[in-house]
Amino acid sequence: MATPTPNLGLIMPDMSDEVDQTIPALASSLGIVDAATGKLSDLATVDKSSLVAAISESSNGLDALKADVANKSYYVTPEMYGAVGNGTTDDGTAFLNMYADAKTKQVSVRLTKSRYKITKPLNTVGVSTYSDIYSVLDIQVSAADGNAFTWGGENVTICGVCFELSNSTTNTSMQGLYNASSNVNNQRFIRNKVKGKTFKSDGVTGNIYGVWVNANGLRGVRICDNVFETVNYPVQINQQTAGGNIATPMGSPIENIYIEDNVILKGTIGINTPHVYCHHAFIRNNRVTSDTGFNINLAHVNNFVVEGNILDGATVTTDSVLHIEDVSYAGTVTNNIIRAQNQADAIRIQLASGVSQDTYVPTEGILVEGNDLKGVGNANGVQIVDTSSKRIKLSNNRIENFAIGATINATQCDINDNRFLSCPLCLYLTQRVRVSGLIVESCTTIVRSGNSIPVEIDGITFIGEVPTLKPQVVSSNISMVIYRNVRFSSPVGVTISSTTAFDLFVLPDSGKFDFNLYYKLSNTTNSSIVRLNAKYDGTTFTPTKTYELLNGGVGGGTFAMTAGKLTASHFLSGGTLSITWDITIDSLVYTA
Repeated sequence: MATPTPNLGLIMPDMSDEVDQTIPALASSLGIVDAATGKLSDLATVDKSSLVAAISESSNGLDALKADVANKSYYVTPEMYGAVGNGTTDDGTAFLNMYADAKTKQVSVRLTKSRYKITKPLNTVGVSTYSDIYSVLDIQVSAADGNAFTWGGENVTICGVCFELSNSTTNTSMQGLYNASSNVNNQRFIRNKVKGKTFKSDGVTGNIYGVWVNANGLRGVRICDNVFETVNYPVQINQQTAGGNIATPMGSPIENIYIEDNVILKGTIGINTPHVYCHHAFIRNNRVTSDTGFNINLAHVNNFVVEGNILDGATVTTDSVLHIEDVSYAGTVTNNIIRAQNQADAIRIQLASGVSQDTYVPTEGILVEGNDLKGVGNANGVQIVDTSSKRIKLSNNRIENFAIGATINATQCDINDNRFLSCPLCLYLTQRVRVSGLIVESCTTIVRSGNSIPVEIDGITFIGEVPTLKPQVVSSNISMVIYRNVRFSSPVGVTISSTTAFDLFVLPDSGKFDFNLYYKLSNTTNSSIVRLNAKYDGTTFTPTKTYELLNGGVGGGTFAMTAGKLTASHFLSGGTLSITWDITIDSLVYTA
């Protein structure tokens, strides 16, 4: 696929002020307009010799103005300062001189050659840089040099540049593309390519960072349409110091952060702004693979959107792929595709104040909706870690192949219309939450409960299995589970034999329960419809049919509790029958 040519966005200066000043002066000098009143003069009274002289003088002035406009430059290039741009000659001095001059003249830098070798750190603050051919800046420095490329400032743009970054100090990391410009507007890092070329001694971990913004008072930062490869921390809006405990506010609020449409190979996206009011952050449509975990990490951020990202987790991490922590709130996490590896959760939300000791208590929740989460049989699809994480809503997510589909340790949470596939345990609840609309396929247990809380689940649909309704008890810390509107069906065309019991579903295996169900067994010509109440007092199972309607060659149903399962059997006039059965449980109450 052809590489798109960047839109340089070079803006020519407005000359209207100079024209506005020149035209009235010309008219006045010619005597055509009265200078005092601005009105048109009587040409009959104009001195003809003065008119001729004025015309000559004014013409010379216009020529000077034209020459001045022609001589003005609105960008500079490295070649103007002696750069060769062949990839082998060191152009570092030329670049230092160019950026210093560009800042003084308030003009942009335009890169025109294919490759520049630079062995000096560059400070480009206040200057925009554009390349219309994706010029390569091969910056070769060491950790002792400081930042490889420092950028930022009011309305500054870095566009269309290929950065190849090398740090010769093997085991000491350094900043790559560093921005510390506070209290500025509209900074853009767009359509660039960033590659780290050096690593720590393990040969895997990059020793130079990507874009790191360490500033406050920012209004409008766009980091969009870039490719990052083998740089450590490719995209960070991060002010956290060593240890993270910052006792006083660090500066003015940060707002309107856009991190969108980037491709990140082996790295992370992070926003971490302790004690700074950071709001309206949009992280959308990024593709992020990670070799360390935390593909996306948000802390101290509110009014955020994490949407449409594809996140491939690391094989070594034991934490999470998408991590939201430390008093972040009022956000949405929607339509992301997340693949977790090793012992990592796909999504972890942990909103209690951490090492920053930020004292704000979130009052607005987070919506987690429409995400596709898949693991390798370990950890959690979603984990809400602490009781500070209030008002979380999990809705319409697909959660597959985790040890636990969702662990909820928070109050005031809603869990509705989620689909759980191949999770031994769908829900682990330690707080009372609202649960409804579960879709369950190939899962062993619906709910595990702790802290002696009652659990109520309104609406479960089982797909393609003999389902289990038994709750899992932790140290007897369960008081009651209530299921309502539970629906499931057998596969089409199950063959049963006359008077031979077959399994309907797994019953709670301890305690007591009481349920009412509607049962229909049928094919095109035969049917049995039963309404049944069943009770178990811990010793005796008592099924009672309250209604039965038979049609064709099917006899009345006999129901029993066998090996922890509800079973049914029928007399069949033909000996065997290919059927489908459907069950709806109006309510099942389980008590420990």
